[in-house]
Amino acid sequence: MDDRPVINDNRFQLVLISFYQRLFGSFLVLLGIVFSLNIPLCVIYSSW
Repeated sequence: MDDRPVINDNRFQLVLISFYQRLFGSFLVLLGIVFSLNIPLCVIYSSW
């Protein structure tokens, strides 16, 4: 049994996981920005 494919697979998996974590993090930041912009708008609309 050769361990190289397993190591390569793990490395690829780590890269994929870090990529998805970055994507998810930026998505959460975007969602937070949208919500922080939406809440004042909702307050303004409801106060009218």
